[in-house]
Amino acid sequence: MKSPQDTARYQFSRTLLGVRIACLLAVCVTLPASAEVSGQDTRTSGAPVKTELGLPAFLSGKPLREEAGDDAARKRLKSRYNAALSEARHFYIRRQRADTVDDQDELYASWQRVVRARLPLCRNPEEKIEFLTAFHEATRTVARTEEARYNAARSDIGGLKRAEFERLDAEIQLLRAQLEAEQAKRK
Repeated sequence: MKSPQDTARYQFSRTLLGVRIACLLAVCVTLPASAEVSGQDTRTSGAPVKTELGLPAFLSGKPLREEAGDDAARKRLKSRYNAALSEARHFYIRRQRADTVDDQDELYASWQRVVRARLPLCRNPEEKIEFLTAFHEATRTVARTEEARYNAARSDIGGLKRAEFERLDAEIQLLRAQLEAEQAKRK
């Protein structure tokens, strides 16, 4: 019969093994996600981040560069857009690699920051409509993905309804921009 000390040692070593395995798994999962997502440095090249995962069109454009006629406010608007774009790209890529939907709030918040930063920089209604169309398509894609996950019992109704909300919100933004463009043409 085993002594209480032997039993305690066995349980301790078993727990320690479990902790080591958990740590190893955590490192294996986070290392690829934290690695550089592209061999290209967008800070110097200005080229979009290229990945095997494919970015939504509204995230795949080039960062905006300062132009000679830009005033201080427009330069800061462009810097703000570039920061939001970079954040959203990297978050989207990490999310795709992890194949997770637990972070919908962060995903949509990063996307909304890109939209909020980009719209004031649109020089005409057509540019605004083009951008919002690409954004709407991205939200439609996520909504279709969430529907498939829900149907496969990999997601709950909350995730599905959140994706539906975001898709509808993007559609409303697009419809409003189209209406504004039509009204501007009439004047």
